[in-house]
Parts: sequence; structure tokens; C-alpha cells
Amino acid sequence: MKTPRHSLFLFVLIVMIAQSSGAQVDCVLNLPKMVIQSPEITENTPTFTPSGPTGDPVVVIGDRLIFWVHGLGSLPDVQFAWVRAAEDTEAQYKVISWRPTYSQFSLSGAGLNLHNTLVVDGTPLMIANEIEDPLTNFIIAHSQGGLVSRAADKWYEDLNVGDEEKMFGGIVTFGSAHQGAMIINNIPLIEAFAAGACSALVSGPAEEAVTESFFLDLFTPEGIIEETLNEVCDFVGNDIVPLAFEEYQSPITEDYKVGAPALSDLNSYTSPTHKVAFYGVENEPVVWRTMHSLINDVNDPLAFQANFDGGLIDDANRNLLRYQAKYEAWAQVYSDLTNDGCDWWQWLLFSEVCFVDWVLDEIDIEDLFGVDEDDARRIRDGYLKGYMWWLQINSDYKVIIGAIGSETATVNTGDFFCECNMFLEGQIIDNWGFIVDDPEDCSSPAFNVTCLEPVPVFLTQLAEKPSDGIVLAESAGNLPGAEAVDVMPGSNHFQMRNDENTRIKRDRLLSGVYGPYFATDPRQ
Repeated sequence: MKTPRHSLFLFVLIVMIAQSSGAQVDCVLNLPKMVIQSPEITENTPTFTPSGPTGDPVVVIGDRLIFWVHGLGSLPDVQFAWVRAAEDTEAQYKVISWRPTYSQFSLSGAGLNLHNTLVVDGTPLMIANEIEDPLTNFIIAHSQGGLVSRAADKWYEDLNVGDEEKMFGGIVTFGSAHQGAMIINNIPLIEAFAAGACSALVSGPAEEAVTESFFLDLFTPEGIIEETLNEVCDFVGNDIVPLAFEEYQSPITEDYKVGAPALSDLNSYTSPTHKVAFYGVENEPVVWRTMHSLINDVNDPLAFQANFDGGLIDDANRNLLRYQAKYEAWAQVYSDLTNDGCDWWQWLLFSEVCFVDWVLDEIDIEDLFGVDEDDARRIRDGYLKGYMWWLQINSDYKVIIGAIGSETATVNTGDFFCECNMFLEGQIIDNWGFIVDDPEDCSSPAFNVTCLEPVPVFLTQLAEKPSDGIVLAESAGNLPGAEAVDVMPGSNHFQMRNDENTRIKRDRLLSGVYGPYFATDPRQ
């Protein structure tokens, strides 16, 4: 299932606006029939016990036809979805590569269209290349294309067509949401996510820019910046994003939701077609690695070279630190502007804070910085929103794709929370808390300090599931009737069409590791 490209481009645009602003902000899976564990699997992947056909490769003689089926998208993009892998495979093995397209109606309708296209395109190709048995042909499909290919397969039964008229005998899927894609169910969350990103990333820089401009600050009524931003960001979330999603809310995408009747009907169909499924498990941070491969065409590099997906991580970390620094700086300014001096008991304790506050009062912070308390508070709060957004975006994104769910687990960390009170003349004058690993460390440090009984610290964790950044592994790896299922560690939904993992899986597939049916002679 390919994610809605326009909406995610909008998200990236919002981030870029924030970076160029005046503020200089720059679990274990239960997957069926896993029959092989590749030697390249190292970390961050589900574990399973290898079983099934893992013997010596079986080699067949002669060319065969591979239909490379694209995922969700619009022409001409889909015509190039598999271009590097298809060209290289034709050069390395005795196969004829063909990249058909299909009209994106309902799931069943798209399947019928692909079914007819394979007959129209495949028959002359078979004749020209003297391929006598159409059942030696097979499909390699990405994302939505895997479901459409299975729907095309189902049409042979629905049309009561015999095996002698079938155009293929196998289907191989990469990142196909066989049990549905939660990102489609959660389109309303994406709309809210876009509006929230707009507000969080722009509020601080906008408030700061206005405050630092004498004339803008002079003629801008209080609260107008926040009100205007809310209107703009609501427009983004309620109007722009839904418009970008319009083509992705057609009947065909409705059929890919988790729990969709069309998908349930397809999964209940038992087919004799040979099937293999590959699924990706992307490394952290999932959101930035996925975004990198979204905005950089994975077919721009040479064949199987789309291995780098970390281009946005350093930028994201820099912006996190910049928003944090801005928040802390303006929080200090606000604190200085609102300081009312120290109480008498604080002076008795020789508090350094009291002396610093007295000095700052003498300097007159408002004249020094050119802002008042309300200005500092608004700027501080704006940058706090942005800072929290950068902190939470990876988790928020994983909620949208279903990788973080509502299931929780409570874990005893082994630590203790200690709360202490300071007294003066029988009155609590200060209160603080801290974490200790030994309850005996929670003892009163002075005669006028009393610490309460330490409390065990429990951590509530949300259940998290592996994904390729778009589709959950438990969905892409659960292909009914699959003879083999294998993982692509470190591959996200987009790069799995043209990274090193793709080459490894292709070579293992065509050498017969996943079953003798797919075994193919290399070219000499």
C-alpha cells in the first residue's frame, strides 16, 4: 500500500518552512508459514524457526515472463515503479520483464482490469519469445499491486477459466497489505496531524518574528498571530489535506482498509497459484527514514542501490535541539520578567537566585530584550509546542500507520520516586521529587527537610509492532496460502523496490530457495 504522496509532500513542506523561518530553526509476530531465515537478518526483526523447502536450488531451462506489477499511484510514475529491478533481472536471468499497468477501480475491478491486461500484453510476448507454457510466467508485485494481482488470480475462478488459459502460475509480493493497511483507516488522523504540524512548527518563529519587528509588534493586536495561525492550520487540515487525499479515498483504497469486506472475501479464496511474500522492518526513526525514500525516488540510483534512507535524521535532530534551545531561552526571559523578588526566608538561606534576580531587576530586563511578559510567554509557548512536536513525531506517525496501538503493558522499573518537603516555622516552603534506585537514598538530607515513603516506579508502555513505515509486518507477512514468507530487515516500503535486500530476495527466489517453481536459469 503506497502512502498518499501529496499529503506527505505537504508535511515535508511544512517542516521545510519551519527550517527556513526567521528563527533559524533549521514483540514477537505470529506470521504464518515463515520458512526461511536469511543470513543477512541481524537485528530489529521478528524471530522464527526456519522450516520448509530449504534444500539445494532447482534450476529450470528456458526463458519465462515476469509481470512486474506496480502499487498505488498515477501515471506516469507507476510505469517506473519496478524499472531498475526489472531491467537488471532480465539482464541477469533467462526472463522477459514486462511492467503492466491497471486502472484503479475497486479491488475486484482493478483485478479484472489487470487480468485482461496480462492476456492482451502477455500473449504476444509469449509468442515472440516462444514461451509455450503460460504457467511458467509469474508476477512480482509491490504494495497494492500484490492485492490486485491476487484479485486477478481470483478472476480465473470467478470466470470459470481453466489453468490452460491462465497467464501466470505464481505471485510474489513485496510490502503488500494482505490484512489491510491501517494508514487508510487513519486518514482522519493524518489530516489532524498535518494541521498540528503546521501550528506546532510555525507558532514560535511567527511570534518571535513579529515581536522583533517594531512596526509589526506595534500594529499587531494581542492574540492575532495565534488566531491567524489557527485559521491557516485548520484550513490545511480541513481543506488542503482532504483534497490531496481525494484520489486515495476511492473505492479501491476503501477496499484496502483493515476489516474491509472486499479484502476478507479475497483472503477467503484458496488458489493453487504459488505464492511468496516479503515484508520490510524499517529501522528507527521510522518516520524520517520513510520520508527520505518518499521524497527521493528509489529508482534514481542504479539497480539495487537505494540503500541509504537516513538523509533527514540529522536535520530532524538539529531542529529538535534548536526548538529546545529557543524554548529554554525564552522561558528564562519570561522568568526574569515575571520575577517579583525573594521572600525573607530565601534571603536567610543565602539563595544565589535572590542575588541574580536582584541584579536582573536593576538592569531592567524589558529594556534589555525589548519584550514584555506577554511577548515572552507567547514565544516560549510557541517554541514549546514545536519542541514537543519534534520529540513526538516518530511515535505519532507510528500511531497513524498502526505500529503503535492501544494495547498497553505495565512494567516495574525497579526504581523509586522520592518526594521531599522543606519546612520553615511549620510551613512547607519548598517541594521537590527525584528518582532513586535504592529506597534508602530517600532519606531526609537536613533537619528542616522531610522525605516521604519512597514509591515504586511503574512504566506504562504502548504495544508496538514492526512495520516498513507504511504497512505492518503482520499484514504484509500474512499472505494466505504462501509457501514462503521472509523479512527484509532495514527496508522501508519504498526502497524495497530497489535496495540490496531486493537483490538478495530476488536471487534467492530465482535460485529456488523459496520453492522449485520459481527457479530460473541465469543468463550465460
